[in-house]
Amino acid sequence: MFVRWPPVDQIQRKRRILKQRLKVPPAVKQFSKTLDKNLDIARLARNVKRR
Repeated sequence: MFVRWPPVDQIQRKRRILKQRLKVPPAVKQFSKTLDKNLDIARLARNVKRR
């Protein structure tokens, strides 16, 4: 049975498969998993308190 997926789902699936197949150097890969701004500010504040 064939299921037609919405375009957004198709794009997400293709992107995930491409990322699995491609070998990315570690220097570039570190930027693929960035934090959102709120979490980043919270961590920064916590690190400042520890000093």
